[in-house]
Amino acid sequence: QHGLPPAPPPPGALRPLPLPGEDIPAHRVRLKNLPMACTLEMLQAYLGKHAGKVMEWDRDGYRGGVLFDKREDGSLTGECVVKFESKRAAMYALVDIDRGYMGKKLIFGCYEVVPAPADRGRLKLLGLPSKTSVRDVTVFFSGWLLAPEADGHDPELLLGDEGEPTGEAVVTFMDVEASDHALVQFDWGGKRVHGAEVSFEPMTPITWDEVAEKWSQREVIAPSTLKVLSDQGWI
Repeated sequence: QHGLPPAPPPPGALRPLPLPGEDIPAHRVRLKNLPMACTLEMLQAYLGKHAGKVMEWDRDGYRGGVLFDKREDGSLTGECVVKFESKRAAMYALVDIDRGYMGKKLIFGCYEVVPAPADRGRLKLLGLPSKTSVRDVTVFFSGWLLAPEADGHDPELLLGDEGEPTGEAVVTFMDVEASDHALVQFDWGGKRVHGAEVSFEPMTPITWDEVAEKWSQREVIAPSTLKVLSDQGWI
């Protein structure tokens, strides 16, 4: 009545599902107060019908889509993270498994939200000589905020159908702001690689797919990049 938010549901009450268009926070669910001797099989039995929606994920410490938290000595902490195949699967599961019982233990559940990295801007270099190496491209952008090679984002030399160099390379920046900054600040005129003058074109950025845990290409160029191109008179 006075603009206050609605009271939270009482313990054990079913949570209302999000309205159409509402964002679902995460596809991981953290469970707390597990028995110290909890096993994967016990957890799967607790999940019941939702166990079939857990991802088959056996990396980064997960087994069968479940990561049990452990202390330095290897003993369990009584908490785990369950990785579901989608945000919606996690949402429906959390309705059922929060404040349920595993034996005499009352189990608490919540979303495990992991901040996603920022979208990464990209540029394509054109007109590169066939002998151009990845190191040549890296040196060309020396001093610019490129995405770390550890993420698999070292410059990519593009090849044709027969495996021949196309004279193009894709360069990924740490974020869209960095690639936009390059568009504005870089003195592109007269830049050469192995004596050949190169040109460039902006590309759609890549975004982090948190469910698949991989980078995927967005469908459109970032609005900030379009504004830069317009301000510079390129479009």
